[in-house]
Amino acid sequence: MALITQAQWEAHVGASRVADLTGSVSARITAALDAASDLLQEYATAAGVTLTAGTMTNALIRRCAIVASHYAADAVPEYRDAQGNGPYVRAFEGVKKELREWADRLQPISTDTPSEGPLVLSDDARGWDDTATSTTDD
Repeated sequence: MALITQAQWEAHVGASRVADLTGSVSARITAALDAASDLLQEYATAAGVTLTAGTMTNALIRRCAIVASHYAADAVPEYRDAQGNGPYVRAFEGVKKELREWADRLQPISTDTPSEGPLVLSDDARGWDDTATSTTDD
Protein backbone atom coordinates (compact mmCIF):
# COMPACT_ATOMS: atom_id res chain seq x y z
CA MET A 1 0.00 0.00 0.00
CA ALA A 2 1.31 3.41 -0.95
CA LEU A 3 2.48 5.83 1.72
CA ILE A 4 1.60 8.86 -0.40
CA THR A 5 -1.21 9.71 -2.77
CA GLN A 6 -1.03 10.62 -6.42
CA ALA A 7 -1.97 14.18 -5.45
CA GLN A 8 1.00 14.36 -3.04
CA TRP A 9 3.32 13.03 -5.74
CA GLU A 10 1.98 15.58 -8.20
CA ALA A 11 2.39 18.37 -5.65
CA HIS A 12 6.13 17.66 -5.50
CA VAL A 13 6.98 17.02 -9.15
CA GLY A 14 4.00 18.42 -11.03
CA ALA A 15 0.86 16.78 -12.38
CA SER A 16 2.07 17.08 -15.97
CA ARG A 17 5.33 15.29 -15.09
CA VAL A 18 3.49 12.42 -13.38
CA ALA A 19 1.17 12.15 -16.39
CA ASP A 20 4.15 12.18 -18.73
CA LEU A 21 6.04 9.54 -16.75
CA THR A 22 3.07 7.21 -16.35
CA GLY A 23 0.92 7.96 -19.38
CA SER A 24 -1.80 8.61 -16.79
CA VAL A 25 -2.25 4.85 -16.55
CA SER A 26 -3.52 4.12 -13.05
CA ALA A 27 -1.70 0.78 -12.85
CA ARG A 28 1.64 2.50 -13.59
CA ILE A 29 0.91 5.24 -11.06
CA THR A 30 0.01 2.68 -8.42
CA ALA A 31 3.08 0.55 -9.22
CA ALA A 32 5.46 3.53 -8.89
CA LEU A 33 3.88 4.71 -5.63
CA ASP A 34 3.85 1.19 -4.15
CA ALA A 35 7.48 0.51 -5.13
CA ALA A 36 8.61 3.87 -3.72
CA SER A 37 6.69 3.22 -0.51
CA ASP A 38 8.26 -0.23 -0.17
CA LEU A 39 11.74 1.26 -0.47
CA LEU A 40 11.04 3.88 2.23
CA GLN A 41 9.49 1.21 4.45
CA GLU A 42 12.60 -0.98 4.15
CA TYR A 43 14.79 1.85 5.42
CA ALA A 44 12.26 2.71 8.11
CA THR A 45 12.24 -0.88 9.31
CA ALA A 46 16.04 -0.79 9.57
CA ALA A 47 15.64 2.37 11.69
CA GLY A 48 13.09 0.60 13.92
CA VAL A 49 10.14 2.63 12.61
CA THR A 50 6.96 1.64 10.82
CA LEU A 51 5.72 4.26 8.39
CA THR A 52 2.05 4.83 7.64
CA ALA A 53 0.35 7.42 5.49
CA GLY A 54 -0.47 9.24 8.74
CA THR A 55 3.14 9.41 9.94
CA MET A 56 4.64 10.71 6.70
CA THR A 57 6.29 14.08 7.17
CA ASN A 58 6.58 16.52 4.30
CA ALA A 59 10.26 15.58 3.96
CA LEU A 60 9.39 11.87 3.70
CA ILE A 61 6.61 12.64 1.21
CA ARG A 62 9.15 14.54 -0.90
CA ARG A 63 11.56 11.59 -0.74
CA CYS A 64 8.80 9.16 -1.70
CA ALA A 65 7.80 11.41 -4.64
CA ILE A 66 11.40 11.47 -5.89
CA VAL A 67 11.67 7.68 -5.65
CA ALA A 68 8.32 7.21 -7.42
CA SER A 69 9.48 9.58 -10.18
CA HIS A 70 12.73 7.66 -10.54
CA TYR A 71 10.95 4.33 -10.79
CA ALA A 72 8.38 5.67 -13.28
CA ALA A 73 11.05 7.35 -15.43
CA ASP A 74 13.14 4.20 -15.41
CA ALA A 75 10.36 2.51 -17.37
CA VAL A 76 10.50 5.16 -20.12
CA PRO A 77 13.62 4.52 -22.24
CA GLU A 78 13.44 7.83 -24.11
CA TYR A 79 14.11 9.69 -20.85
CA ARG A 80 17.51 8.06 -20.43
CA ASP A 81 20.72 9.88 -21.25
CA ALA A 82 23.65 8.48 -23.24
CA GLN A 83 24.83 6.55 -20.16
CA GLY A 84 21.38 5.01 -19.68
CA ASN A 85 20.52 7.12 -16.62
CA GLY A 86 17.04 8.49 -16.10
CA PRO A 87 16.34 12.11 -15.10
CA TYR A 88 15.95 11.36 -11.40
CA VAL A 89 19.09 9.29 -10.81
CA ARG A 90 20.99 11.93 -8.82
CA ALA A 91 17.96 12.87 -6.74
CA PHE A 92 17.23 9.17 -6.15
CA GLU A 93 20.81 8.53 -5.01
CA GLY A 94 20.54 11.52 -2.67
CA VAL A 95 17.34 10.16 -1.16
CA LYS A 96 18.91 6.72 -0.68
CA LYS A 97 21.90 8.34 1.07
CA GLU A 98 19.59 10.26 3.42
CA LEU A 99 17.52 7.16 4.15
CA ARG A 100 20.65 5.06 4.73
CA GLU A 101 21.94 7.64 7.21
CA TRP A 102 18.56 7.61 8.94
CA ALA A 103 18.47 3.80 9.05
CA ASP A 104 22.01 3.78 10.46
CA ARG A 105 20.85 6.39 12.99
CA LEU A 106 23.41 8.93 11.73
CA GLN A 107 20.69 11.40 10.77
CA PRO A 108 17.45 11.97 12.66
CA ILE A 109 14.22 12.79 10.91
CA SER A 110 11.54 15.11 12.16
CA THR A 111 9.43 12.30 13.63
CA ASP A 112 12.28 11.02 15.80
CA THR A 113 11.93 11.70 19.50
CA PRO A 114 14.53 14.27 20.54
CA SER A 115 17.23 12.76 22.65
CA GLU A 116 18.01 14.09 26.07
CA GLY A 117 21.49 15.09 27.07
CA PRO A 118 23.30 13.36 29.90
CA LEU A 119 22.57 14.37 33.44
CA VAL A 120 25.17 16.67 34.93
CA LEU A 121 26.12 15.89 38.47
CA SER A 122 27.57 18.58 40.67
CA ASP A 123 30.73 18.03 42.66
CA ASP A 124 28.71 18.57 45.82
CA ALA A 125 27.21 15.12 45.40
CA ARG A 126 30.60 13.68 46.33
CA GLY A 127 31.13 16.04 49.18
CA TRP A 128 33.60 18.14 47.29
CA ASP A 129 33.70 21.88 47.61
CA ASP A 130 35.61 24.78 46.19
CA THR A 131 37.81 25.19 49.26
CA ALA A 132 41.42 24.46 48.41
CA THR A 133 43.10 21.98 50.71
CA SER A 134 46.77 21.28 50.98
CA THR A 135 48.06 17.92 49.97
CA THR A 136 51.42 18.47 51.63
CA ASP A 137 52.28 18.14 55.27
CA ASP A 138 52.91 21.54 56.88
